[in-house]
Amino acid sequence: MTSQASGDLQCSQGHRNPNGNLYCQYCGEKLTAPDPSKPTMIGDRYRVIKEIGRGGFGHTYLAEDTNRFNETCVLKEFAPELNHQDSLGKAKELFSREAEVLYRLEHSQIPKFREWFMDEKVHSLFLAQDYVVGPTYFALLQQRKAQGLAFTEGEVLEFLRESLPILSYIHEQGVIHRDISPDNLICRESDKRPILIDFGGVKQVTITVGQWQAPKSDAKKNITLIGKPAYAPEEQIRLGQVNPSSDIYSLGVTALCLLMGKEPQEFFDSFDNRFKWRNSLQIQPHFAAILEKMTAPRANDRYRSAQQVLSDLPDPPSTGGSAGGTPPKTPQTILVSPAQSGLQTATKPNPTPPVVSQPVSLPNHTVAVNPEPQPRHRSEPGLLRRLGQSLTQAVMSLIKTVLVLSGILGLGALGWWAIQTRLVSLPNGSNPPEGSPSETTAQVSPEEQERRQFILNRVATLKIPDGYFNRVTNEAYFLQYPEQQGRLLNGSNPEDEMLRAKWYDVAQQIINFSDQLSDRTRSRLGRLGQRDLDRITTQLEEDGINREQFLRQVERDLLNALPMYRNQNLGQQQVNQLRLALASERALSR
Repeated sequence: MTSQASGDLQCSQGHRNPNGNLYCQYCGEKLTAPDPSKPTMIGDRYRVIKEIGRGGFGHTYLAEDTNRFNETCVLKEFAPELNHQDSLGKAKELFSREAEVLYRLEHSQIPKFREWFMDEKVHSLFLAQDYVVGPTYFALLQQRKAQGLAFTEGEVLEFLRESLPILSYIHEQGVIHRDISPDNLICRESDKRPILIDFGGVKQVTITVGQWQAPKSDAKKNITLIGKPAYAPEEQIRLGQVNPSSDIYSLGVTALCLLMGKEPQEFFDSFDNRFKWRNSLQIQPHFAAILEKMTAPRANDRYRSAQQVLSDLPDPPSTGGSAGGTPPKTPQTILVSPAQSGLQTATKPNPTPPVVSQPVSLPNHTVAVNPEPQPRHRSEPGLLRRLGQSLTQAVMSLIKTVLVLSGILGLGALGWWAIQTRLVSLPNGSNPPEGSPSETTAQVSPEEQERRQFILNRVATLKIPDGYFNRVTNEAYFLQYPEQQGRLLNGSNPEDEMLRAKWYDVAQQIINFSDQLSDRTRSRLGRLGQRDLDRITTQLEEDGINREQFLRQVERDLLNALPMYRNQNLGQQQVNQLRLALASERALSR
């Protein structure tokens, strides 16, 4: 990569202009003088026209391929930190494998992959792809919003009708995009068809390579998953699991954003763990049902394939337009997606799997995050509301399906607490391997025994269900200390004793928060559900209280008491029960 003075000024369309011109002599676009610190040649082949994006992985450039008659193309940089020759070799192998996948993609609505190369001097990978002229759907939406408009039902139906075949094609090739959003869809200027860009596979390789370089402790703290949190489903953001329904979810959220003229977080209700939009849009009921199914929180409730969605789509209303619509006057064409990392740095552990009911997140329904049968990452089926099942069957189902079963066990009457003190993580939701110790007793100090007994007594006095107390405390502990995920705390060494003390601190926070609830409400923790939320909503309506403001205040108070849950999706956490309990107490005791 070299930096040098450029002889000509070029606009984003590639028109050459003499130095000193302020505007393009061909199209009138405002020109920017080149920055001498920026590269003008990359890989001794690509002449940089301008930088058109910058994100968490590197820069994106509009360039000319000097080996192909100065054809315009896009260069995307991926810059993993590589400190060792072995890592460099492994990076090349992984990037080559991912590039081969991209090279196989032959679709008129996917920019053609040209080549990849590693710049040995700066240890950056570059991907060269065809250049697509047109604005992103994010840019189009911003133009509409500036005029108080959004996309029409007909436009969004046409957008889906044009986009779903792309998903169907890549899924048939075994490729999951992972990062679908309005940023990564371009409305091609020539025919107004959506073009899918910025596949997440190479980003994931970049992350993987970068994690090799990090110390083991840092790698645990900085687990980065692909996908924008507001657009990607929960199983992708929290667990890193992707499948065709993940892309379908993201495309559905994108469609809702175009219809609503809003970002998804603006109409997501974390209490219900659902997008709230039905009362804001006047669209065909059948189309509304399709969007609901595309964006269902549970993967098993979504469409299994893009072709299924396409088959269900109704005919557009007569007033509809094209996928790109007839947008307001465009000030300047955007060439590729504005570079946003699309990343979530996830220190979110999953000591217990996400537990979802419809539509409230509760621990009494199974969550399957893959449409295919999977022995891993499935949620607890619920011990108290499975009618027709014996206690033994429920416990066995829990052992088979729980992703991480962990708890500090101690002397007392609680059924989940035994003689030893341990914090254990079962690998991938499997049963413990044969021969693994089931009882390992730590030699604890009298002070620790006294503190543990105090916690036991408080839990018993407050009538907090022991199973729920362990689950929510472990969840909060791992959020507070994600680097301890899966670590056994059954040793007698000072470090384990210190970590157990931290667990007791978190347990005390849970107890203190629960103390403000009534005995009846506390006894139902783990079993609160949709009926409770309906009663809260009805009572608030009768009292003339704004529901959204009321629930926001409840959430603020919860986060003040349990700050480790800040920036978390509470709808799929065990703590959602405490949030619902507090809301119930405040609304129904007026």
